[in-house]
Parts: sequence; structure tokens; C-alpha cells
Amino acid sequence: MTIHSLPPEVYMKIAAGEVVANPACVLKELVENALDAQATALTVRFQNGGIDAISVKDNGIGMSETDITQAILPHATSKLTRWEDLSALDTFGFRGEALAAITAVSETILVSRYIGEETGIRLYVRGGSVLENKRVNAGVGTDIEVRNLFFNVPARRKFLKSPVSEERKLVELLENFLISFPHIQFRIDKDGEVLYEVPKQTLLDRLPTLFQGIGKEEWRLLEENFQGLIASAYIADHKYFRRNRSAIHTFVNGRLVKNPVLYAAIDGAMEPVFAKKYHPFLVLFLTLPKDFVDINVHPQKLEVQFARSEWVFHLVQKLLQKRVQETVPEITIAETSPIATQKSEPPRWELPTTFRTPSYSTNTPEKLYGKPDPYLIHQENISEPFQSPAETEQVRVLGIVGRRYILGEDPEGVFFIDFHAAHERLLFDEISANNGQIASQEVLEPIPIPLNPMQTNLIEEHRNALERFGFRFRKQDQRYQLEGIPQRIGWQDAELTLLEILEELRLTSLEPMPEAFRRIFASIACKQAFRTGDAFTVAQAADLIREMARKQITTCPHGRPVRFRLSLKELDRYFER
Repeated sequence: MTIHSLPPEVYMKIAAGEVVANPACVLKELVENALDAQATALTVRFQNGGIDAISVKDNGIGMSETDITQAILPHATSKLTRWEDLSALDTFGFRGEALAAITAVSETILVSRYIGEETGIRLYVRGGSVLENKRVNAGVGTDIEVRNLFFNVPARRKFLKSPVSEERKLVELLENFLISFPHIQFRIDKDGEVLYEVPKQTLLDRLPTLFQGIGKEEWRLLEENFQGLIASAYIADHKYFRRNRSAIHTFVNGRLVKNPVLYAAIDGAMEPVFAKKYHPFLVLFLTLPKDFVDINVHPQKLEVQFARSEWVFHLVQKLLQKRVQETVPEITIAETSPIATQKSEPPRWELPTTFRTPSYSTNTPEKLYGKPDPYLIHQENISEPFQSPAETEQVRVLGIVGRRYILGEDPEGVFFIDFHAAHERLLFDEISANNGQIASQEVLEPIPIPLNPMQTNLIEEHRNALERFGFRFRKQDQRYQLEGIPQRIGWQDAELTLLEILEELRLTSLEPMPEAFRRIFASIACKQAFRTGDAFTVAQAADLIREMARKQITTCPHGRPVRFRLSLKELDRYFER
């Protein structure tokens, strides 16, 4: 076997794989090029999740005939002249590097007119070969359309996700551009339908468009600086939060980035508010010296490295602690709600005085989180199940403590049960045994649901599953309303439960569907179960204990223990008897 050089059509397809993994990668490069060209208005269109076509039209300075023909060549750029320029970039990328990769694996039409010229240039490139180059009438700016992505690389095209999944990535990407560039006018069309059409505006004016249901007055502006580094952020009221980081958007010098230092700083700063269980709605901007951040550690520039990570960490924590100090004295997070609120809640739907008998699901992992004091508490006493239903005949319920715990005694000692967690587990097992089939209850008046385009897309994609969970929809004027909600869930929780489920469904493209469904079942059970503060009688407590014994319940669906006991021997030892 002899060594030989690869032909251009081969190595360009290989190189394209570093930059162009899916339609979202193409769109990212085209939008960034338009922004680098000083555009103030962009029109973005895509079809079939971007697989069939993606186009970006801008009103920037455009390209001359020389520039447009150079732009599609490998290693051609207007951004660099020497190696040192890499450490001082103030643009998004190397115009031409991405275009060369994109045109190598697609059919691309480029039309551009340079400012000050009478006419424009039109190129048609197929698989890296220029098939047409001619003068045309065109407005100042650039219009690039990418068709039939990976038409000449069937193996790559085969591994693209479904059009709906690819579309979701496109929308997520575009929403981040909308956040980062509020001073840019955007029109975004999907399969001929307008998703977003926003004018030049302030970020505060744009946020309600992107985060449906959160008004302008519910966002707080934060600003901070440290050692020449500048940070600013908009953070939503603490009653809005998610179980994952999907509502956290971090930007460095206008570029969307993902960095563990930033996430660690945010999590640490917000821990007094959310106790690591939830994450805020947060838009964070860092303005750093060009030589302080390295954007070239990832082919698509999604990851960055900082010259002094500890400075960035301190800056972000200092910024967010301002909000935490204002919030913590007043914070009261309901343990079962995806969105906490300080307002008094309307009366919940009437709950049964006895417990239904759910079937046990063996698929639920049971993980003990508690770590007892080795002197006072034995590990086996945390979430130790009742040995048998007969054991409960010797159990006496003493009362309800703190409106959240059952206090009981048996011949061996005393125990506490978190009645919300135990009831939640029983309901979770019932839902799991029924494969998510939940009866629906009709609402008196349809409940309007504020949805962004991605959430609307998720309802359309997963409508059958959502209806199995007990939701019933009506679509009116391109907006969804709820006509039915899962039984045992109050109307005031229906919207929040649905939005939480949609977020889990959004993540199914990143993880197995069964895991997402397990969390959905847990979320529904959480809303159906008795809550801290609910009226809970001694008779209901006794019913609950009998069901726990029959089902050998030890943890809630999230893995937290539901029972803690102290034996008489341990109490004697503590009191030195």
C-alpha cells in the first residue's frame, strides 16, 4: 500500500464533517457571516428541518466578484492575515472557511452585491464545483441558499435526525441569535410559515417574545465588573425555573458558548434559591478582552477557554449574588411545583380520603441519598420498608408534624414519613403500570397556553402521547388551548405541568425515550400527590402506611427516602440511659 494525496473532492468532504454536522451547523455559519457583514436585517427560511433547503438573506455590505469567488475556496478568509490574528478576533469566524465546507456537500446558490456596485454576482455551486457565475440585478447584501444537504455523502445524510428533530435544533439556534442581537431585525420562516418576525428593539422588549408567559416586569437586569471583565444578565423572577439548564443562555462577546466554569458559577450562586434541584431563566453576557478568551478549541466554536477561569467564576458569582441576596429572604419554593410562587394558591381539586391501589413498577430505580450520622443513626434505618402488611397492625399514627410528615410509633421505636413523597411514589407506580394512560377531566373554560414555536412544534409531534397523559387540546388561530387536563391536577397546575412535560419531550432527541417518560410520569405524580400544607388526616396517614407496606415503598420517584426511623435503643443511647 503506497501513500498518496487525497483528491480535493474527498478531503473537502472530510473537512466538511468538522464544520457541517447537521442543518443547524450550516445555519449557524450563514447567520454569523451575515452579522460579520454588518447586516441590520436578516431573513431566514428553511424547509423540512433544513434538510431540503436553508437560506439566509442579509442587508450587509455584500461581496465583490473577487470576494464571492474566493469565499468558497478552502482556507480563504477576510478575517486573518497572520497567525497572531487568531488570538485577537472580534468577528464570528473566518468567512469562506465554512462556505467551502458547506458548498462541498450541498447545492448552494450565492447572490451578493457589494456596496457601491451597480449589479451583483450569482454563483451556483454543486458539490464544490462552480456550475454558474454571472452578473445579476440584486440589492446590496448577500443571499445564500443551501439545498439538498449531504446529497453527495449518503452516509452522512442517513445519520441526520428526523426533520422535526433537525427543525428543533434550528429554532433553538435562532432563538439564541434573537437573544444575543436584539438590535438586529429578524424574520424567520419555516416551510412558508412565519415563526418569528421581530423589529430592532431592546433585549428587555424582546425577551417576552422568546420566553412566553414571562412579562417584561418579571425580568431583572444585573451588571457587574471585575479586573476589567464585564458581566450583565437578565434573570427572571425566581418563580420561573426548570429542572435542567435549558433556560440558561450564556454568551461571551456576543457568541453563544457552553462552558463548565460558567455553569458551576451559576449553580453555586443560585443554590440558596433553588437548592441545586432547579435552574433559573437566565440570559448572561460576558464582555472579555479578545486575548482573554480562546474560541478556537471547538470546530463550531461552541466551547471556549478562559485565560483566568477563576476570574470569570468570581465575576459571575458576584453578579448573581446580588439577585440571591434580594430573593432568599422572601423565597418560598413549593416542593412540587415547576414554578414557585409567593401568591396564595387557589383551592386544589378535592382529593380522595383513601388511597387507590397502584400496581408496582419494577423499572423504577431506587437510590438512597441520605447519609446518616454514624453515631446516632444507622444506615439501614433510612427508608427502611415495613417488613410486611401485618407489621402495620402494630403501627400507631401519632400525628402530622410540620404539615408535611407523619409521626408514628411501633414496638421498636418511632418513625417519620414524608407523606407527599410516599403518595407521589404510589401514584407514579400506578401511572407506570398503566403505561402513562391517565384519565382526563374536562375544564369549564378552555385554558389558553402561551407557547413559543418550539413548544408548538413539540405538541404537534407528540400530541398522541400528551393526550394519553390526559391533556386535550383545541387549536384556534394558530394557538393551543387546553380543553382537558389530567385527573387530580388542579387547573392552576395544568399549564405548568404541560410546559414541564414539553421540556422533557424536547430532550428525547438527546436521550432514550423511556428515561424521559419516567421523568414525565414522576412530574405528573408530583402534581397529583398531597402537598406540604394540605389537610391530611390521621386516617389518611394510616391508609398510606398500609399501602407502603403492601408495595414495600422506600423512595419517591426521584430517589429520595420517604421514611426515617429511630429505634428505642438509639433513643436510649442518645439519652445515655
